Amino acid sequence: MITLKRILFPTDFSDFSSYAASFAVAFACDYGAKLHVLHVVDVPPDMSELVSARVPIEELCSRTAELTLRELESATSQDALKHLDYEVSCVRGAPFVEIVKFARDNKIDMIVMGTHGRNAIESALLGSTAEKVVRKAPCPVFTVRKPGHRFVMPAVG
Repeated sequence: MITLKRILFPTDFSDFSSYAASFAVAFACDYGAKLHVLHVVDVPPDMSELVSARVPIEELCSRTAELTLRELESATSQDALKHLDYEVSCVRGAPFVEIVKFARDNKIDMIVMGTHGRNAIESALLGSTAEKVVRKAPCPVFTVRKPGHRFVMPAVG
């Protein structure tokens, strides 16, 4: 029997992430689990002092909470949302590092996330966040691909 008490839903508020929200909410409701919603503010190290000085993390987290509520509202009914036990967190750093760290620190039982957030060039050069999380996570990772997103097989030869 699978027991899920803590589910992590990392979001970048992309269409892929919004689609994955419905799965995260459904799992949380079906298992009576607490849903941890995490947004990672991805700031390159050489820009962190500049961004910290101009936009305090508290302001970013406040905006994250608003966007999270909208994302969850679109993923489920108002009635289900009233009964959903969820918590929103916002941190600054490299997304896959912070997602894996959060999962470890909070004893997360499963991560539910979208497969694409970056554009195709970034994913090709850097690897996708989801791929890195799958490889490093301390728990199962349920990845969600948005319908209509087509894989194009590269030419061989």
